Amino acid sequence: MRTLYLNGPGPLNIRLTKDGLQVGNEPAVPPPLFPYDLILVGNCKGFVSYPALKTLGKWGVTIGLMGRGGTPLSVFVPWRKNDSPLRLAQMKAALNPKICVTVARALIEAKTGTKLSPRFVTVASIRQAESGLAAEYWLKLGIDRRSGYYKTLNAKATTETNAAINYAQGILAVKVRTAIAKVGLDSTVGFLHNSTADKDGALAFDLVEPYRSLIDGVAIEYARAKPESFIRDDSWVYRLKNDSTRSLVSKVEETLNRHVSYEGVRVSIDALILKEIRKFARWLEHPVGPISFVRPNVHS
Repeated sequence: MRTLYLNGPGPLNIRLTKDGLQVGNEPAVPPPLFPYDLILVGNCKGFVSYPALKTLGKWGVTIGLMGRGGTPLSVFVPWRKNDSPLRLAQMKAALNPKICVTVARALIEAKTGTKLSPRFVTVASIRQAESGLAAEYWLKLGIDRRSGYYKTLNAKATTETNAAINYAQGILAVKVRTAIAKVGLDSTVGFLHNSTADKDGALAFDLVEPYRSLIDGVAIEYARAKPESFIRDDSWVYRLKNDSTRSLVSKVEETLNRHVSYEGVRVSIDALILKEIRKFARWLEHPVGPISFVRPNVHS
């Protein structure tokens, strides 16, 4: 997925002119040649004209709006697949405790790289097991406390590393939500995470799990290499400076564009995520036997 990141200073308007789509003061590009399929909007002023929005939709360009700390606010996916039978199958599967346990186990095993004990037979117990593994994971990385990104729009980062992780994981979340929409699944119906009023994307929470550690690594490396990229306000909340978010987005994008081995071929991690979610959707239609999720190996 090729990403155009828009961040201040603005305004950075997107218009449709007689010569094509124009972003800010850049030369207009004919729609078939527009080189991006995702526009990620950070802390930026501007607007998208109605004709431009229609054209972006026609050519399948997703628009993701990011909060200041990296929380995905809205994701507009023009090629959202309307697959009612698949969504019904997903809902039916989500009401089956055994299927939920099967999916939750597969997600956490992919995330942690650790085989869970058969004694974990409920989603709640799997969550508890993951919590213990996560504590060990963060301790190994030298992080005593991780901020709660995603929980509210006011998620607070208590360290530079927290701030970098929040923003990087927000980018990943936009990618996963886009893939879910393109496959035709319902992002509100999850298996590991509960669907509650403040979590309108429970399935997105689920399906980022296998890729979290990969993106966490990018964010942690960035925070350690560029501590000058962060500021702290009077409430002791850290965030990326406006002129630094672009470089972190570039690092995440570079990682997701890496090619890895997958089912005998080389594909980008971006493409792997979409393929894995399609595989999961097919399994949900006939949820018999185990399900597994691939944890990308960037060294493969």
